[in-house]
Amino acid sequence: MHDLLNVPLLEEKDQKTLLERKIPGFYLSKPSLWVQRIVLHSMFHWVFDALIVLNAIFIAIGIDDADWFFLTIFSLEIILKLYAMGGREFFRRMWNVFDFVVIFGAVILSIVELSLTDDVVLVEQTLDVLLVLRVFRLFKPLGDVKQFQVFIMTLSNILPSLVTYGGVIFVFYYIFAILGMELFSGLFDYYGYPDENGTLAEAYMYCGIKS
Repeated sequence: MHDLLNVPLLEEKDQKTLLERKIPGFYLSKPSLWVQRIVLHSMFHWVFDALIVLNAIFIAIGIDDADWFFLTIFSLEIILKLYAMGGREFFRRMWNVFDFVVIFGAVILSIVELSLTDDVVLVEQTLDVLLVLRVFRLFKPLGDVKQFQVFIMTLSNILPSLVTYGGVIFVFYYIFAILGMELFSGLFDYYGYPDENGTLAEAYMYCGIKS
């Protein structure tokens, strides 16, 4: 019947997490269920959103001593979510995937930074990427703001039209570029750029219409 209605059947075992299937006695114990309720509670979500904002403030004022503290806390958050929700449910949500990539990417880059003490340039590049990854997490609290959700939904709806509009604009620019190359080709002399001692007035003399 479900094949005729084209409705997928979800077996009970598919709804269970890996830990619930492998070690149900431990996973369904009272302490474990207590941890799961805390992780799935909205307050847990709000606390870590507040920590994201606090981390961004620390980054802005240049306090680097707390970097490993925040990375540890956020890594623990992801581990607890994986424990409570299971891998299948966790990775179904876009923000969880975003969190996983950003946090564990930051952890790996932090370890790389510690191991590359001799290569100053590479350490600086690693720190730049690490900083960007950490700041990107500010998008997560914004995802809970209703106005931001409306903005994202509106943007996703008009994006196909924007792509079409951009393609039309590109064609117009391309046509005018070709016309300019054909109509004005050979009409200007170019003498190169002035040296470092050249003035602005002299710079205008390096390109002119042929007489």
